[in-house]
Amino acid sequence: KFIGAVEKMGLTRLVDSFCVQQAIQELINYPEIKWSVNVSNHTLTDAQWLREVSNLLRDRSDVAERLIVEITESAAMSDIAQTIRVIKTLEDLGCKIALDDFGAGQTAFSQRKDLSLDIVKIDKSFIRNMDKDENMLFINTLQSLASGMHLETVGEGAETIAEAEILM
Repeated sequence: KFIGAVEKMGLTRLVDSFCVQQAIQELINYPEIKWSVNVSNHTLTDAQWLREVSNLLRDRSDVAERLIVEITESAAMSDIAQTIRVIKTLEDLGCKIALDDFGAGQTAFSQRKDLSLDIVKIDKSFIRNMDKDENMLFINTLQSLASGMHLETVGEGAETIAEAEILM
């Protein structure tokens, strides 16, 4: 409900900026942690946001290397050229890039190379329905492809120990 209201009021960039600033501060304060932050479609194309992040992380590679910026498939595909430019800038700073909700949108796995991703996060709809053969096939196939491309995979939405054990 909160995110829906934020989007409706046009405040996603403000919330995303605040969250990234807070994440960076936590990474500075706690050098032993990694932090993952979702970035909305609107923010990903905002040059001002990218300048702010660049300024916060410039000369802070020790912090940037522990920051994972998550983008959704829909955000990545809305303007692929802009997405590639943003990812390049974030990678040059040292950040890791994760494609969130993989399998729920329209990104072809072959586009992973163009996007220069580090992590693929399998959409929770596949994880929560692992008992269906086609979902397990998708998870196994994606894991195999990702492994071959030196990509980390994350299964989102595991709610039981049994689901987590299957994913491991």
